[in-house]
Parts: sequence; C-alpha cells; structure tokens
Amino acid sequence: MTAAERKKTLRARALERRRARSEEARRQDSRAVCALVADSDIFTGADCVLLYAPVRGEMDMTPLADAAVSHGMTVGYPQLTGDGHMTYRAVKDSTMLTPGVYGIPAPNTDAPEICPTEKTLLLIPALMGDADGYRLGYGGGYFDRFLPSFPGTGVLILPADEVVPCLPTEENDIPVPYLVTPAGWRRGI
Repeated sequence: MTAAERKKTLRARALERRRARSEEARRQDSRAVCALVADSDIFTGADCVLLYAPVRGEMDMTPLADAAVSHGMTVGYPQLTGDGHMTYRAVKDSTMLTPGVYGIPAPNTDAPEICPTEKTLLLIPALMGDADGYRLGYGGGYFDRFLPSFPGTGVLILPADEVVPCLPTEENDIPVPYLVTPAGWRRGI
C-alpha cells in the first residue's frame, strides 16, 4: 500500500472518530488548548497570529483572536484559492469571515494580506499528527504549499487521541516544530 493510500485510510478513520466526538468534548479540548497557547512564550512573543475558522469538528481557536488583539498582535485567517494556494488576510474578528472555497470561512479578498515574519505564529488544524511534526489534513495540500516559505513558527492543533507515533509521508509533506493537545505541548522535528 502506498503512502497516499495509507493516508486515505487514516483520514477516513480520523474523520469517523471526529464525528463521534461529542460537542462538549470538543469545547473542553478547545478551551484547554486555547489556554495552553495563550500562556505560552510562543504566543506572547508573536507579532501576528494566523488562526483558522473551525470546520468539520476541528478545535475552535477563535477565542485566541481577542487575546492576540489585546497583546497588540495582528490576527489573520486563511483565504484559499481555487488553484491550491493559500494566503492569510488580517481581520478584526471572526465575524468578518464569510464562506469561501470548500465552504471554509475566509476573509474578504479586500482584507489586507499578511506577510508573515519570523515572529508570526501559525496554528494549523489537522486530522492527525505524529511525534515528528507531520500532519494529516484533508488532502488538499494547502499547508504543504504554504509552509516552505513560511518564516514563523507553526503549531499543530490536535485532540490528544489523534497523535500517533508515525504517519506515512510523501515528498511534499512538511513537518512543523510543535503540536498542542489538551494534554500539553510537544516538540516535533
């Protein structure tokens, strides 16, 4: 079985587990991870926080937007393009998001584009992650195309039970240095 085939199988299993997770468990996990991120030096030392609007049962990190603004940080959300690329645009809050590509809430195209720096924090949703910082997403490759030129710090956001010892990888997969679960921070690569 190829890495792509193994990923497809793992993706289906992860989505099934996510659908089975209760909304209350999701809320508790989200609150725990938000608190861990907000209390970290990585967060408080950032100039900009790149968040995501949760879809398909992802943990909700949007409460971090208020904390970021109170620390004087810019807050951005992704805007996907039909050609498989992603940019981040600044918004005042998540109410400024409207359904975009794949129905994922995104900023308007006239919102200012963010140019990440070494001090930019990127929170990345995933279906699964491993000890080396690799992620299993939905298969669109948006983060794999975005990460090679991203100069800041990437952090995977996952439920604790979706961290596995090793995921199948392909040449285009890019690991990130950290992952956070409700159980705490883990260092990847």
